[in-house]
Amino acid sequence: MIDRITNSTTSRWAAGAVLIAVLTGCVATPPVDDSGYLIELPEGLAELAAEGQDIARVRLMEDDCYWYLYEGVVETTMLPILTADGRLICNE
Repeated sequence: MIDRITNSTTSRWAAGAVLIAVLTGCVATPPVDDSGYLIELPEGLAELAAEGQDIARVRLMEDDCYWYLYEGVVETTMLPILTADGRLICNE
């Protein structure tokens, strides 16, 4: 059972690393709508993003990382899209 969990975790980590490599290889600026949000998410971004993040409205910010519009009860702000292990999702 433990070996199965370890292999599953290792496989997920490896898949995530490959997706990050694919995203970091993208240098072209993706098309955006009139509000500056991406029209289409880059391939692999949705799979990398941790659960609980509303990635319907995403921007590629000046830091070359992907941020999403968070609409809370008190405030609306942009937050960085994070992976399940808390890493930023960025281009290089």
